[in-house]
Amino acid sequence: MKKVVIVLALLTISCGDEAPTNTEPNNPQQNNVTNNVTSNNSTTSNNAQSNNAQSNNVTSTNNVTTTNNATTSYTCTDGTDLSCREVEPECPDSLVPSIVEGCFGPCVDPVSCEPVVGACGDGSALSCRMPEPECPEGYIVEIVDGCYGDCVTPNACQPLRPCSDGGEVLCDMIEPECAPGLIAEIRDGCFGPCVDETTCERPDRCGDGSELTCRALEPDCPTGTQAEVVDNCYGKCVFEDSCLEPEMCGGFAGIQCSNGLTCVDDPTDSCDPENGGADCSGLCILN
Repeated sequence: MKKVVIVLALLTISCGDEAPTNTEPNNPQQNNVTNNVTSNNSTTSNNAQSNNAQSNNVTSTNNVTTTNNATTSYTCTDGTDLSCREVEPECPDSLVPSIVEGCFGPCVDPVSCEPVVGACGDGSALSCRMPEPECPEGYIVEIVDGCYGDCVTPNACQPLRPCSDGGEVLCDMIEPECAPGLIAEIRDGCFGPCVDETTCERPDRCGDGSELTCRALEPDCPTGTQAEVVDNCYGKCVFEDSCLEPEMCGGFAGIQCSNGLTCVDDPTDSCDPENGGADCSGLCILN
């Protein structure tokens, strides 16, 4: 009887020692859940990394866009972002490109954001990169075809011209017409006589500048005119102040002179109205 009790006790003790190991059975379902959680965590982590990578790409792209965005890189816009693929225009040093409807517009002043249009010129906006020329005091540069033009007066926009005292023409006089090589001088706000456009001096004689060497008699030209010298000899009668030929009158057509002018005989031709030349042409001169 005692032997049986001892054997049972030993079995009980033996079972008790192994019980902790058997209380946590290897449950397949639990392992699957654990593995699923681990897998989900891994998937979630990978997805998060993938999403972060995608998010970083978008941000990078946006940063590039932001870098080229009109609101940050360009001061003169209509509120639209730069979206066209045009090459940025090269503006003059003092101007910047504007952004209009998502693309580059005209070059404008960086402060006023308005195109620079000269007070004188054809109304076009300055767009060329030509250095601004220096004008004499009292003159400004006109803008023509988007670039700098001539130096002109600021009020009348008259070009700087030789043989002038620098003042503007203020009189109502029409500019006299001068012979080639001559120009009407400007003095005291009005036109003067025709002078040499190079020397601004009155020519000693109208003509081609050649020296008088022929032995012909000088024609008896009407008052206010003189015989020009061409090819070293006398030529036609021309006005002393402009060196231009007077208008022709008379002849077969009976041409009349303009108001204020009188038709007189042309002494340089061979036709003499007092000796049978009824249809001789004449010259229109002042009365």
